[in-house]
Amino acid sequence: MPRFVEPGVDPPPKEAPNPVNAADWLRSELYRWLARLQGLLPKVVVYEASLTPSAVTANTTAEQTFTVTGLVSADTVFVNTPGLTAGTGIVGARVSAADTLALAFANVTGTSKTPKAGTYRIVAMRK
Repeated sequence: MPRFVEPGVDPPPKEAPNPVNAADWLRSELYRWLARLQGLLPKVVVYEASLTPSAVTANTTAEQTFTVTGLVSADTVFVNTPGLTAGTGIVGARVSAADTLALAFANVTGTSKTPKAGTYRIVAMRK
């Protein structure tokens, strides 16, 4: 079985130094180890927001911003759309300011297109 190895996060010892208090000791050591491990892992938050993008002119890319309460500028975001509009897609996603999601939409057609409105799922990772 693979072990998680990270500098500064050694797994707790396998045996308690005093068998009389072994259960309490193990809970305490395991809790401390898990707390250190949690500090190293990124926090992941999933948001769902109802977004209505504007039209994107033909053969171009345009960034549009939307309010998503809870996002912070240090977040790395991944976005799932509610569906597709032929010839359009998301080519970039970022948090441009606190509570502000910036999505870059591409339109690869010869006419103006509006990306699908609806509930977008945003996965934010924060270190």
